[in-house]
Amino acid sequence: MLKPKARTFPTTVNTPQAANYLTENLLVGTYTMIQSATGGMARFAFVNKRFLDLTGLDRETVTADPLSFFACFHPGAGEGGHIRPE
Repeated sequence: MLKPKARTFPTTVNTPQAANYLTENLLVGTYTMIQSATGGMARFAFVNKRFLDLTGLDRETVTADPLSFFACFHPGAGEGGHIRPE
C-alpha cells in the first residue's frame, strides 16, 4: 500500500510580513472592522486592495468615514439613514 508523502511547509512563510502580503493580495475583498468597547461608530482597521477596487473607494476615505463603504451598497444609509432590505 502506498503511503502519502508528508507535506512540509516553509517556515519562512509563517511570518507577519508574509501574512500581510498574502492578505493584501487576495483576489477577494477583505477587511477588519474594530468596534470600541465604549460604543460609537466602528472603524476599519484594515482593508485590502481588492476591497478598495470593488468599492471604488480609497484607503483614506474608508478609514476616515466607515459609512462611505455602506453607502456603496445602500444609498441613503449615510447620516441618519437606515439600512433595510428591499
